[in-house]
Amino acid sequence: NIVNVMSNLNPKENGKVSAFALAFILFFNLLSSLIGIAYAFIIKPGESVTNPNAGSGTVAQDSGNQISYIFRDLLLNIFPDNIIAVSLNQASTNFSGPIKNSNNETTYPSVTAAGTNMIGVLFCSLVFGIAANGAKEKGEAFKQFFASLGEVTMLLMQKFLLVTPV
Repeated sequence: NIVNVMSNLNPKENGKVSAFALAFILFFNLLSSLIGIAYAFIIKPGESVTNPNAGSGTVAQDSGNQISYIFRDLLLNIFPDNIIAVSLNQASTNFSGPIKNSNNETTYPSVTAAGTNMIGVLFCSLVFGIAANGAKEKGEAFKQFFASLGEVTMLLMQKFLLVTPV
């Protein structure tokens, strides 16, 4: 249905509403983030908890650098390298198998893990919908296919929900 919505949008008609909605979402996300940070400074969660492993050397020195690998995984999942495998696999980082290079720098390899890459599916759906909208008349068959696919899927889901026990 994302393909259907994106392929039928008219940016000239929806431009002001879309810009207002985007500004609204960004403003309130920023506001909620600031409130969360303020509460974290006030409450100081975890301050009273002691770590039994503190000072024992069991915590990796590079554990603070793992956040960059999380963003790498996010980017690798947003822009999948295989449009078919996006529904079967997702990119992740293997933190259990660090690799040390000649400069004694620790890196973590990127691996393919089983599971649906939902952010990649959403991104591909958005791109296909925008492309179908830009194709005008040549994209009509594509639009009709996905509209029909959406209707059939909804019909199947209704029937499955009727026969499943509550």
